[in-house]
Amino acid sequence: MLDVICANLTYDLLVEQTKRIVNRLQPRGTLISAGILKTQFEQVQVGYAAAGLKLIATRKEKEWQSGAFAFAR
Repeated sequence: MLDVICANLTYDLLVEQTKRIVNRLQPRGTLISAGILKTQFEQVQVGYAAAGLKLIATRKEKEWQSGAFAFAR
């Protein structure tokens, strides 16, 4: 299990691989996702929220958005 997972993937892969990614994350770990179009970021956020992760930080630059997720406590 990992403390930090960095995923610079398209939103469809992030959503498709949610279970696989979450299963590799330590209970106090952080998932950092990047390379997501702002128009698609909400789909990623909703998918990871359903898996028990909450958005703890986000950043937008031009048409891109990144986010850090951790297990909701």
